[in-house]
Amino acid sequence: MVQIQRRVRGALVYPLAVAGIATLIVIFLLVYVIPMFERLFAELGGTLPAFTRLVIGISALLRANFPWLLLGAVALGWGARRLLRAERVRRVVDLHVLRLPVFGKIFHLSALARLCRTLATLLASGVLLLDALQIAGRASGNRAIEGAIERVRQEVTQGSTLSEPLGREERLFPLLMVQMVSVGEQTGNLDQMVEHVAEFYEAEVDTTVDALTTLIEPLMMVVLGGTIGALLIAMYLPIFKIASLVG
Repeated sequence: MVQIQRRVRGALVYPLAVAGIATLIVIFLLVYVIPMFERLFAELGGTLPAFTRLVIGISALLRANFPWLLLGAVALGWGARRLLRAERVRRVVDLHVLRLPVFGKIFHLSALARLCRTLATLLASGVLLLDALQIAGRASGNRAIEGAIERVRQEVTQGSTLSEPLGREERLFPLLMVQMVSVGEQTGNLDQMVEHVAEFYEAEVDTTVDALTTLIEPLMMVVLGGTIGALLIAMYLPIFKIASLVG
């Protein structure tokens, strides 16, 4: 489980780091570099291209309101952190996290892998099913899945099999997992079947993370280079225009 968490964190660190660096570079260009060109263009006179005027306007807006924007970002982060402490909000957020494009699949598979691995270990150690479900739900690391497991647990308490309520939570628990649990209940090898599910999802996480890493590295470089290149082009457009007029 620890290895899975490390792989998922590793998949997130790279794009977040590149996005952070790109943001800092863009802010530096807008706050310190663009004003130099702005003064140069003011001295030269003439009408600037629309794209150049747009970039200069964004730069002026950022410089004029930078303290307020920074304060707003800090306040937004603090408010979001406080809000996420509410159990109901956290469940809604965790549910939507599982639906994110690309990354949602990784989060979902990772949570299911932790759930199944913990459940299999507890059952193999002789822990009662109801207690094992409660612990495994918390170990999933996702409030939406934990809440669904608690609903499943309540139905099992009332005499239901484990696979039946799992099947009704089809948004969170795939058919493969439900079928494997059903086979485990019928054969008396529930812990082994759940362990196989955990191994399958762990392998899926590895495959998905590897594919994402391969895809996202060149994509982030293109985004970073394209953003910085667009700002530079906006500043050099008037220079190219003047050079063509002189020529």
